[in-house]
Amino acid sequence: MDEFEFKGLWWLPQFPDHQVAGTLKFHPVDGAVLETLYDGLGNLIANLYGIHISSSVTVTVFPKDIVIDTIYGYDNKGDAVTLFQCNYYGSHSDIQVKVILMGCHFEKKEDLVFDSMTINYSHLEN
Repeated sequence: MDEFEFKGLWWLPQFPDHQVAGTLKFHPVDGAVLETLYDGLGNLIANLYGIHISSSVTVTVFPKDIVIDTIYGYDNKGDAVTLFQCNYYGSHSDIQVKVILMGCHFEKKEDLVFDSMTINYSHLEN
């Protein structure tokens, strides 16, 4: 798969009205990361895990490796994106992403059962 990057709007399913801007980057070796999240997605994650963030404290310590099951988004063309199995470390705004599904918002993991799949290999004839 080729490397790609695009900007979009992202949110947690529990907070559909709180969308934040961010950039999803994918590299075939390094994997995927959702970064440059503005406007407090980290605060929403903290609230989900019962972590109090004081406005007078500039550094917040999160438990290591918070797993976020699902993040929804729309890319810069308006297409739906679902991110599954995401890891947030809290010390910066980057979220590591294990699974990227483009074209649809899946509500639960059980919805990921497909009847068929098509695979295309580049340069197979070589």
